[in-house]
Amino acid sequence: MSDRNPLLVFCLTKILQIDRKYFGKLMSEEHIEMIQLGSLLFLSAYHVILFFQIKRNYYVYLGLLGIMIFIRALLVDDGSRLLYSMFPAMDQLLGRKIEYLAAYSTLALAPMFIGDLFKFPKFNKYVRILKFEGTLLLIFVAITPYSIYSYTLDVYHISMIGAFVLMFTILYCAIRKKRTGARYILYGAIICFAFVLVEMLMNSRVISNFDVRGPNLVNTGVLVYFFFQSIALSAIFAKSFRENEQLNKELEERVSTRTEQLSKSNLIKERFIKIVSHDLRAPLGSLKSMLALLGAKSINEEQSQKLREKIGISLTGSINMLDDLLEWTQATSESKVQVRKERVNIIELMQSTLALFGEIAFRKNIELTLNTKKSSPVFVVSDVNIAKVILRNLVNNAIKFTEKNGHVEVGLRRKGKSVEVYILDDGIGVPDEIKKSIFDMESKNKRAGTYNEKSTGVGLALCKDLILQNGGKIWVEDNVPKGTTFKFTLELSH
Repeated sequence: MSDRNPLLVFCLTKILQIDRKYFGKLMSEEHIEMIQLGSLLFLSAYHVILFFQIKRNYYVYLGLLGIMIFIRALLVDDGSRLLYSMFPAMDQLLGRKIEYLAAYSTLALAPMFIGDLFKFPKFNKYVRILKFEGTLLLIFVAITPYSIYSYTLDVYHISMIGAFVLMFTILYCAIRKKRTGARYILYGAIICFAFVLVEMLMNSRVISNFDVRGPNLVNTGVLVYFFFQSIALSAIFAKSFRENEQLNKELEERVSTRTEQLSKSNLIKERFIKIVSHDLRAPLGSLKSMLALLGAKSINEEQSQKLREKIGISLTGSINMLDDLLEWTQATSESKVQVRKERVNIIELMQSTLALFGEIAFRKNIELTLNTKKSSPVFVVSDVNIAKVILRNLVNNAIKFTEKNGHVEVGLRRKGKSVEVYILDDGIGVPDEIKKSIFDMESKNKRAGTYNEKSTGVGLALCKDLILQNGGKIWVEDNVPKGTTFKFTLELSH
């Protein structure tokens, strides 16, 4: 091989001569070897410690791989044979066996490391084959003398080349999958393979007619690999740090959101209890008194008729109040209202709402009108229950805050792809201090009607929550010369 490839031999010789010449100026070969061995031991120990900290198997595989290379480096002939210097009485054949065992163990450890670092199930069988082959070689070396197991060196070299090919393939797949650090590890593995391949060729006597003194090639290759592995680890740790920061930020946002939800839930609970205990309990108590009075024989027919009317008004108000409370607690709860949009004739809903409040408006002599320029249906896309609740609350409010002989008008206007529904009244209007927060659950928004009708302040807050969930908006405007107009939008159906 050396005679047929003079160019290869010449290039390798020059590289090693330059290498030896350069390092010789700095320190002796023994010093270089000590640095190599110390670095190997330190980096190997570092990865073993990482295993105990992070509990990832590939760290211990890489640490053991480095330790095996370190043990081999203490015994190889092209080094200082430090272990023999430390133990002069050590048997040469025992040292040789340990050297082979350390070297052959790398056949299993190298693919185990890379296979566990980047898990691809399709390569598992090849990793198992190399583990099995490496185990067989170790057993063979352990039970046979040097004169026999020394012939397995070429088998080991061929298998080790196969292990590197497998590593390159796994790393290539990892790069294609954009795994963090895979590219750096591939660079290190390629350089390491180049050093290991040269030493394999020399050990197999494929190339042998040049001086090989200098830093141990395998040690150098493994150290270069460790260097690129450290860069990959830095990239992985940096990514983990960024992900942890992002996770912490998301957790803080979730905690903040959850705290806000709990505060809102507590506010809803307190408000609900207060309304039920005060605003709902009071009219029910009044009802009880009126019913007791109605049952008494001391009142005449005219007084009895008036009591019945009051009872009817009180019951209607209490039922509406209870409906608002139930709808509002559901709309403001975590589960929210289940919005089911469908094609709805908004004219029919407006007509049915006005019919619902006809009796109440009649008692206050309030004129209810439906203003639509066309009698034909107008279809919108909306949750029908949401549209009903909003119309009911706004019409009820308009009647409540309109004085006797007043007027309430309900109508709509087309605005591009939506419909603008309005409820107009000529009542007492909305004070400026209330207007900005009229759709919020605040105690200052709670006002009695023109006939001293009870108000919880829930209705408009409910309308706002529902219309937002339905994909629309709601607002209030002043009328000239007096009164108020509430408007909300619904999506027009085509």
